[in-house]
Amino acid sequence: MDADTSTRGLILWYGTALAGADTGARELRTRAAVACLAAMDTELGLLPWGSAFGGPRLLARVDGLPGTVPLLAAAGLRGEAAAAAHLHRHLTLCLPHSYRPGPTGRRRAGGLARSRRPAGAADRLGCCSRWPTYCTGPPSLLKLARLPGPGAARYAHRAAEILQCLVDAHLVGGRLLDGCYDADKGIAVRHELVWGDFFLALRLAELTGLADVRTI
Repeated sequence: MDADTSTRGLILWYGTALAGADTGARELRTRAAVACLAAMDTELGLLPWGSAFGGPRLLARVDGLPGTVPLLAAAGLRGEAAAAAHLHRHLTLCLPHSYRPGPTGRRRAGGLARSRRPAGAADRLGCCSRWPTYCTGPPSLLKLARLPGPGAARYAHRAAEILQCLVDAHLVGGRLLDGCYDADKGIAVRHELVWGDFFLALRLAELTGLADVRTI
């Protein structure tokens, strides 16, 4: 709970949201939301990656985004505003066509670093070779597919393609292998990773009607 890392969003949102109406889970989620809100950098408009894993604290990483938005939003009106700012800041930093360096990104000694996957990487990877943690992409696509609009069918189809690729090429004996956590640094380039396992299971549960990503 006190660790300085935005992965609290992954751990403390999904872990409690899946517990339904459990009182203990709800209390834990509330405490986590308050803790993340307290760590929010209002000038930069985001919850920094944090220092718990070493390296620069003021880092915006896409793998620090899942779970943080709904978790922050659970902290009342201030939390909802923080969640919106956190999401928008990541979009402007991580999407090449919308990235515009601004003065808020140059505060303090180290400024604000950013770390992102190459644009369109999921489309260029073919069978997602060595990227099973791209399981964090299908949930977003499946949620978008729930919204009315011309892209709904395309989002659903792409999510299913990624999941099919992972199951066919990287799932061995119930284990999702060949994971790559940080390709740029060569960290965990062919591993079984907890995030990949979790999100693959959640996505498959959604496709089979065992879970609803709109509530998680």
